[in-house]
Amino acid sequence: MGHLCVLDIQHGLAPGKPDSKGAKAPTGQWERDLTRHYAITAATELLAAGWDVEVWPHRPTTYAERHAEVLRLAGARLGRTVYVACHFDSAPWSYGAAYYDGRSKRGHELAEHLADALGQLPELSSGRAVPSWRAARPGEPTTDDGLHWTSRTQACIAGAWSPADAVEAVTLEPACLGQARHQPLWSTLEGLGRLGVALAKGIRAGG
Repeated sequence: MGHLCVLDIQHGLAPGKPDSKGAKAPTGQWERDLTRHYAITAATELLAAGWDVEVWPHRPTTYAERHAEVLRLAGARLGRTVYVACHFDSAPWSYGAAYYDGRSKRGHELAEHLADALGQLPELSSGRAVPSWRAARPGEPTTDDGLHWTSRTQACIAGAWSPADAVEAVTLEPACLGQARHQPLWSTLEGLGRLGVALAKGIRAGG
């Protein structure tokens, strides 16, 4: 079998708890609905490139159950298995973020490719394309048993890691709902579509 991408629409609750609608944008839209739009666009792009794709909608399952499922899927494949925990950040930061597990070489590489692709969007680059996409690096301050991210972000993909590094996993927060410069990306279907196209481009860049 070829490559598989799982686009998981999830919303950052604590490990072991069901998911929710996520953050609420200033316009009243829910994170769950916004992430669905860019995930579907990315899925369409990847399907056209010959990938197998699964989009996991909001559902009352825990992160642990989702991660166990993606590891099971990876074990049955010869190609790449990519897992993207799809989010938006509710903060007012000027950058988006692609977070990976500090133990995962493949996750690191995927985060860097996403940084390159998404950093080209004018609303995100601000003249600092890749730095505006904070792919966590060895040597940065760490939490949670040496993983290079915050507790909240770790929970989204930590269970998708295995010693074989079979899954390329990232938590993606491509833009901030509290940042006015980013609003064209999340408040319109056109902007959400551009995020999805860039996401697919970054995934494909890994081979």
